[in-house]
Amino acid sequence: MNKSILGIVCGLVILLTSFSGTTFAQNAYTKLCLAAINYEKEGKLDEAVNKYSEAINLKPDEWTGYNYRAKVNLQRGMLDNAITDISKAISLSPQTLSMYAVRANCYEAKGLYDKAIVDYGVALSKVNFNDKEIYLTYYQRGRAYFSNKQYQESVNDFSQALALAQKFKKPTTEIFNLRAQSYLELKRYSEAIADFDTYLSSNPDDIKALLGQGSAFAKNGEAEQAKVIARKIIQLDPSKELCFSGSYMLDIYNLDLRREKSKQLVQNAQILISERSSSPSRALANIKLTDAFKKLDTAWLYSPGLTKEDWNLKDTIMEKFFTVYPLMKAKPEISEQVRRYVVQAQSATQAKKYDDAIKLWSATLNISPYFPIAYYNRALLYEMKGLYRSGISDLEKYLRLMPEASDARSSRDKIYEWEAKVKDVNESVQVYQYEAINHIQSASYSPGNFTVAIAAGGSFGFQIAKNPGLEKLWSTCVGNATPDYKYTDKMPFLYSGDLEIVVKPVKRIGIGAFGKLTGGIGARTKVSDVKYMLNMGSAQYGGLLRYYLILNNGAEKPDLYIQYAYGQSKLNGYYGVATMDGLIYNYSYTKDFKGSAPYNSFGVGMGGKLSKHGYLTMSLDYLSSKIKDFTWEVTTNTSNKSDVGNKGTSSNVNANYNGVILKLMFGFCF
Repeated sequence: MNKSILGIVCGLVILLTSFSGTTFAQNAYTKLCLAAINYEKEGKLDEAVNKYSEAINLKPDEWTGYNYRAKVNLQRGMLDNAITDISKAISLSPQTLSMYAVRANCYEAKGLYDKAIVDYGVALSKVNFNDKEIYLTYYQRGRAYFSNKQYQESVNDFSQALALAQKFKKPTTEIFNLRAQSYLELKRYSEAIADFDTYLSSNPDDIKALLGQGSAFAKNGEAEQAKVIARKIIQLDPSKELCFSGSYMLDIYNLDLRREKSKQLVQNAQILISERSSSPSRALANIKLTDAFKKLDTAWLYSPGLTKEDWNLKDTIMEKFFTVYPLMKAKPEISEQVRRYVVQAQSATQAKKYDDAIKLWSATLNISPYFPIAYYNRALLYEMKGLYRSGISDLEKYLRLMPEASDARSSRDKIYEWEAKVKDVNESVQVYQYEAINHIQSASYSPGNFTVAIAAGGSFGFQIAKNPGLEKLWSTCVGNATPDYKYTDKMPFLYSGDLEIVVKPVKRIGIGAFGKLTGGIGARTKVSDVKYMLNMGSAQYGGLLRYYLILNNGAEKPDLYIQYAYGQSKLNGYYGVATMDGLIYNYSYTKDFKGSAPYNSFGVGMGGKLSKHGYLTMSLDYLSSKIKDFTWEVTTNTSNKSDVGNKGTSSNVNANYNGVILKLMFGFCF
């Protein structure tokens, strides 16, 4: 028996060593991904990409690394790299629908709205309405529909997103805002006004939303309410008063007129800039520059700044400011409105209210985007906040407007200094960015991740309860043939061969069936040349329920689980008497027993993948089955088993299978 135990222990050590070796690569991969996620939290996206690349090199057939790196590349604005990564991830795990939403994000960011809509549709092809984040995918597809001018489809998706977001208490304000804009495009003005109301209750100073709501009031025939909104817009952005006051107030909502006028002014300014180069006199050239500047200034104030095309036009105006302003001998004076903001910004800076100061300088530049000192001062404030990229952008604008400034050299050196610090800081913030970019996905990292597993193996253990009832059976069968032998002198071992199939309908629940052949109850002795044997074995079968305790997000460690099994135990046993005939025992008498009873077991275990499809579990189980009643039949002619001498039943024998076993199972999973 000691040799048997030693063999089992050695086998267990070999299997566990194999399990550890096969999980080493997975553990290293997981550690690299966790390190990358920590870099993301610190804003070090370049370092995060490097760690994900190391993980991918270690396990190039694992989809999660490509998925994670794609999300970071999306955050970095490297859209083509992100699309390449997420497409590779999808090819490795096409059933992971959430990744189609990631690729759709990339397509949307590139303006490829048709492709984005298709991928969002795949992501939503199988919707789990208990998923607390699924509202976000509906919102994103609605946003793509809106950008693609499919306004009714966008309303449908925004409405679905709102219902789910409200159900799970998720943020809804931006969804109301975009649905309001969709209603406005569909000329459903009352619904647009209601949605803008909800959005503006949380964002009362959003000029774009105010413009949308005011436009809805105007088009709905509510002119007075539209004027109330217009006055609020002018109060928030005094620059608008220069163009939209008095009888022209409602023109603030005539966005098409504003866009057309702004474009015309830019064209006229460009003509004046071109004519300045061929002017016969310096004085005339300066006049043309001044006129061009005024037209650009008015074009800036007229442009709505709402759509991508509007902002492209504003970028064009800025580029022309960079051309005209440095050439002007007499720099334009700032307006009284701008001066008010300048004084307030300087006061806020002295009071160390840097956020307020940044807002005030930004308000200044919203009116006069050519004001160099505003860029310079805001850049220094950005430095105090650690926002070096923004500071660099402002100083570069300052130098373009004032290339001959006395502090041009020191400003350029300051840019070089900040560029060295940029690598350690991430300033990018995405809309709806409410958590870390990535998190470990248990469904991938869990070593036992599978849908179906089929396994075979065996168990060995000790029986807890003795079987005094079987002592009586032994005595009855043996009579006085073995007077010095007592059945209860023995504490039988338990051993079995096992089969199981487990299906995981959800990540933490396993449902399956089992079958096992168990032995270990019995006794045997030899008196002279006569051998007396009482052997009991049983076949158990039934169903099992398993609950997985996924620890550490399923990373680095096997799955732990608890399990309950219930079924039937079918006993077969015999008592036999045999004599030695040379080297072979000749059975002259057998008494066969049969019985059945419920079977229960409860256990704890751990398991996981050994390879892509290899599967291993090890568990410690307590089992119990008590068979009280037997049927039996006696055969005296062993050469003809059908020659039964007699048969009958035995009651209250109590053949107990009641013990603890260590079980190892190896199989295949999919």
